[in-house]
Amino acid sequence: MTEFLRLLRYAAPYRGRLLAALAAMIVYAASSARLAYLLKPIYDRVLIAQQDIPAVATAIVLVYLFRGAGAYASGYLMTDVGQRVVRDLRHRLFRHTIDQSAAFFSRRTSAN
Repeated sequence: MTEFLRLLRYAAPYRGRLLAALAAMIVYAASSARLAYLLKPIYDRVLIAQQDIPAVATAIVLVYLFRGAGAYASGYLMTDVGQRVVRDLRHRLFRHTIDQSAAFFSRRTSAN
């Protein structure tokens, strides 16, 4: 658990992007729930009564549009944050290696 919290500190500078990704995930989840809610009107009004076909079809298209946008945005932002955290870790490791003294490098050769 301590390793996870330590890694989580590297994501702290990207809180805004993480919050935006969370909002996109909420949009995706709400759209998925709305699709389940649309099943009743599809069965009751469209398939059986042949009513409200344009309204229900438009609702389905809009819900899928929001669902896709939420999935894309959350995936993009989470990937972006992950790559930025890895970049920061690599930069920190590289900086640590470069800041070593010449004596450190003479004691430790690449053959050891």
